[in-house]
Amino acid sequence: MKSVSSGGFWCLFVALCTFAGGVIFSGVNEGKPDWQAFLSALNAWSTFAQAIAAAFVAAIAYTGLNAWKHQIKHEKEINVVWSTMAALQQVDMSFQRMTLEALIFGLRTEPSQPQINIIEFLNNQPLGGYLKALEEQCVWMDRVVTDNGWEWVNRSGFIYSRAITYLSLYRGAPPSSSAEFPEFMASKTTGITEALEQFKLEVSSMEMKLKELKQQLQS
Repeated sequence: MKSVSSGGFWCLFVALCTFAGGVIFSGVNEGKPDWQAFLSALNAWSTFAQAIAAAFVAAIAYTGLNAWKHQIKHEKEINVVWSTMAALQQVDMSFQRMTLEALIFGLRTEPSQPQINIIEFLNNQPLGGYLKALEEQCVWMDRVVTDNGWEWVNRSGFIYSRAITYLSLYRGAPPSSSAEFPEFMASKTTGITEALEQFKLEVSSMEMKLKELKQQLQS
């Protein structure tokens, strides 16, 4: 809620003081003061000031009531947006940790397991849980906040696919201390860099849209 008593209040205060001074000055004759006229003018100014104050208080009450009604109306939507922003932040931080772990420890397959199941691997990581939580929040976004099909569920799906793409490129990567690591990275650097950029782009786009919605609901 914007303050209604900042600039406007002081402008009104100065105007009332100027008006009061003019009224009081006009109630006094140039030679001898006419106290009867002075008191009459003072009483008129007091009545006028009370009317202005009452109107000012009524304006504040009306503005506060509208802000309260607006907050009640959009409180649920704002809570959903906040929760979605928190879920997105957890996904982003968890993905950064996973990329660091993949760089250091690699995703080397065992001899008995020629190929890592990327989806199964991701679901067993903290990032997998955060991605599921984000998808659930996006369902609420589509049902409660916006009415644009499955826009937010699709956004969470894009982020999930970017994570899968990154892990797929890192499948079979040896640890960074291994002699095979430079050779592996030489063949995968371009694809890994693009996967990282696409993931960051999806997260950034979703975060920006959430901030816009939050501002709209709070204004």
